[in-house]
Amino acid sequence: MHNIKYILIALLSSAMLSAQTVSGTVSDTDGSGLAGANVSVDGTDLGSASNNDGSYSVTGLSAGTYTVTASYIGYESTSSSVTVGDGQTVTLNLTLAQGDVRLNQVVVAASRKKELVVDAPASVEVFSSEELSVRSAKSIIDHTEGRAGVETMKTGMQSSNVTLRGFNGIFSGALHVMVDNRWARPPVITANIYQLIGVEDDDIDRIELVRGPGSTMYGPNTAQGVMAIYTKSPFDQSGTRVELHGGMNNYTKLSVRNAGQWGSKFAYRVSLSHTEYDEWSYDINNSGGVGGYSEPATVRRWLATPSYPFQNFDTVYDDPVGGVDNNPATENSPVNLYSDVFSTKMEFRPDLKSTITLALRGTESDVIEMTGIGRAYGIGANSMSEQLSYQRQDVLGGDLYINLFRNHNAQDGTYILATGQIIYDRSESVAFQVQHSVPLGNGQHLTYGIDHEDRSPDTAGSINGVFEDSDDYTSDGVYAQYENRVNDNWKIVAAIRGDDNTWNDDLLVSPRFAVVYNPTATGQVRFTYNKSIEVPGNYPKNLDITQYANFLSLAGVPDFSGLLGFQPDFNLRAMGARDGYNYHKGTNGVNSFRSNWSQHPYLGGNINHNWDMGDANFNAVVWPTLATFIGGGFLQGASGQALLAGYAQGVGAAYAAATGDVAGAAAYGAAAAGAAAADFQTLMGVTPNIAHVTAQFLPSAGAFIPSDGANAMNVEKNDHTTRDVYEIGYKGQVGDGMVLGVDVWTTEVHDYIGALTNMSHSVIMAADGADYVAKLMTAMYGNANLTGFVNLLDSAAAGGNGNGIGADDLAVLLQVK
Repeated sequence: MHNIKYILIALLSSAMLSAQTVSGTVSDTDGSGLAGANVSVDGTDLGSASNNDGSYSVTGLSAGTYTVTASYIGYESTSSSVTVGDGQTVTLNLTLAQGDVRLNQVVVAASRKKELVVDAPASVEVFSSEELSVRSAKSIIDHTEGRAGVETMKTGMQSSNVTLRGFNGIFSGALHVMVDNRWARPPVITANIYQLIGVEDDDIDRIELVRGPGSTMYGPNTAQGVMAIYTKSPFDQSGTRVELHGGMNNYTKLSVRNAGQWGSKFAYRVSLSHTEYDEWSYDINNSGGVGGYSEPATVRRWLATPSYPFQNFDTVYDDPVGGVDNNPATENSPVNLYSDVFSTKMEFRPDLKSTITLALRGTESDVIEMTGIGRAYGIGANSMSEQLSYQRQDVLGGDLYINLFRNHNAQDGTYILATGQIIYDRSESVAFQVQHSVPLGNGQHLTYGIDHEDRSPDTAGSINGVFEDSDDYTSDGVYAQYENRVNDNWKIVAAIRGDDNTWNDDLLVSPRFAVVYNPTATGQVRFTYNKSIEVPGNYPKNLDITQYANFLSLAGVPDFSGLLGFQPDFNLRAMGARDGYNYHKGTNGVNSFRSNWSQHPYLGGNINHNWDMGDANFNAVVWPTLATFIGGGFLQGASGQALLAGYAQGVGAAYAAATGDVAGAAAYGAAAAGAAAADFQTLMGVTPNIAHVTAQFLPSAGAFIPSDGANAMNVEKNDHTTRDVYEIGYKGQVGDGMVLGVDVWTTEVHDYIGALTNMSHSVIMAADGADYVAKLMTAMYGNANLTGFVNLLDSAAAGGNGNGIGADDLAVLLQVK
């Protein structure tokens, strides 16, 4: 046994001594190491991938002469001969030259792994750092303007909305924007506010624009594609850089960046910028009113409340009762806005195969953004993010990537310029990603991973209203993509993803299939199919926001709260269809209604009570109460007082003429007018035949339009929208210095979720005019004093029709025709 042990040790020692090694670096022509380059020894199965600094090592060779080949995506392969003897370690450094600039663009966003742009199973365009550096831009979006398939809607000096392949609009979120794999959208809005992204052009390594659905690799709500912004490694930057920009509208930007290394394993970058500018001037109506859009010159800022008066002025602004200058950015009074951005990126390389990255970003800005209820003015709006990621080469034969990030807001000072309504937002989202990408040999490759997101809105009821305590959202996704490079000309891509979230009842499945044909080394033809899924964001689900507070007061209806003890007003709200829109059926089989008049003590005081259409008890209380208030308001108004004074004078004059009592004429007339006024108030209690009709308010018309709300059908819960996209694309070199890209696609949309629609119907008490006039005349019969006073409404001076009676003119006064 002892002899066997020594024999084994000798054999092992002999094997170790006879194992030869080739090591060195793989770098580009500038001397920069290429991480992840493939190094192979021709005629053997041996090889290696270069480390983060470009170093490699191939061991296990027998003594002899070999050809070593290095290849890297976007570079020309190179080979070199090397001879190794027994027990030798030979150094061989390999330098790769870049290929044709039109072909060597390396993209990641299409498949979440490195590949040439002509191999990607999607339409991809790359904006390099060199290209960005020669274009002056106020925001990221300026770099995308004028690109094929890109629609940019500028809404201000720095604010804009961007979509790919159409369907632009306010808060468009179908384009998935990332910064170093961190989602750039705010937690609640589920859209892109580009001026809050906060990335300096000098720090950008490249921007990849992927056209077409990205749901298979990135999950729901990526229907139009992906804009992936990748920043430079601080290992590739050093020193301090200061930039000063200036332009029209008093535009000034100062930015400072400092980057450096501490030893060979740690590098950092810190960037700061301050931007100021005068926002575009707007010629906006400031007359106020319900119909049309306007922005008053002064405004008082408030948070919405669930009950009358629906406005809480006790806010962080502490505005005086008279309001403050709203500064709506007129030509004579521009708004000066600013943005302060801090960002840092730190990389730690504990060994040659690992990288740990920590990135922090904070933006504080005064901004003006378009919203669905008017322009929003954000004062000191803060948007922050933290990101920690880990990359490791050679894990289970492939590359591992782990990513954790958090986005959060602190926007307490945002308000709607048109109304003063505060939009509070202290929401956050936390996401976690794990991905493994591994070559399988023979041109095959597998990429798979998981995504997890927790979203926690916090809007203090200003955006999510009644849903504030039940609006948290969690999503989990798992995906896999298999590629097979069949030969030099053909590649097949098949991918699938499943997503489960707290909103949808079923698993959401997004497949992708692509065939890539390379007729030449400089061209590509793609045949692709993608299923895109859009899950309703926060707004279609949880939105509950006041659009018009004190709606009736805004329309000119007086405040009855002092007389009634409550105000039968309401606020017009925009609401998401979280559980669909369900109409409550009454005992008569048609849709019932709720009313703030339910607060009347004679109606039970339950604001949530549902009334049948045409309910007699409701009519018997509301009509005489409302008519009496309207009548009383008329008598106390200028026209009513003038009518009473004229009536008293006329009765007094007739009394003096009949009796000769001139001295007592004024008192007699005043008494008659007082009696007429008292009887007039009693007359207002007359209730006609009333029908309840439904109508919907049309803001553009400033009026109610009749509708069939009594028989309107329920609307089901918003589930999700799917898009089946079939695409044929070509990208390739067609001449010296010319590249042509052509995309042709068709999209089938299922269960499309559109914009906000007026679904609720207002119930209006519609009186029978002829019946009302007849009942008024019956009530006045035998009361000559009252009849004489009411008949004054028939005069042309009072706006009457001159038919000899005043009852019909009184009906018109109460808006009964």
